[in-house]
Amino acid sequence: MRLIPLAWYCISLLAGGLLRKFIAMNTTALTQLVTLILAISIAGERLVTFLKTLIPWLASPPPSATAAIKDDIARQVTVMIIAFLACWLTAEIAGVDTIIKPPILGLLASGGSAFWTNILSYVKGAKDIKTQQGIQAKIQTANTIAGK
Repeated sequence: MRLIPLAWYCISLLAGGLLRKFIAMNTTALTQLVTLILAISIAGERLVTFLKTLIPWLASPPPSATAAIKDDIARQVTVMIIAFLACWLTAEIAGVDTIIKPPILGLLASGGSAFWTNILSYVKGAKDIKTQQGIQAKIQTANTIAGK
């Protein structure tokens, strides 16, 4: 297993653990948290794209698949670190008051597409849980009315 997918997998596990704590809260708070992380992610990605424009080495992978694999890993890790720092800086500048500290927000926001795939599944799961709770409440109400 390569280093990069393993790093994103670890980030998504961290995000999943944090989001499971928020599922117990109302879905509005979960939606606000996901929206905040998305905004930080987009802003951080714009900053990374700008830096890739300034430093061409970061933007281009090696010319062939077999050439300079170590250089490509170094480039990927450098881009990941820059993405984390850009998202951390964005979270600090935003100054949003959440229970999650800006470095953790930066880590979550720099997770990339693998992170967002997992986030969408957790949000969908939270929505499904709320839907089931609503259905159970309707059934209990109907049973209470029928029993009287």
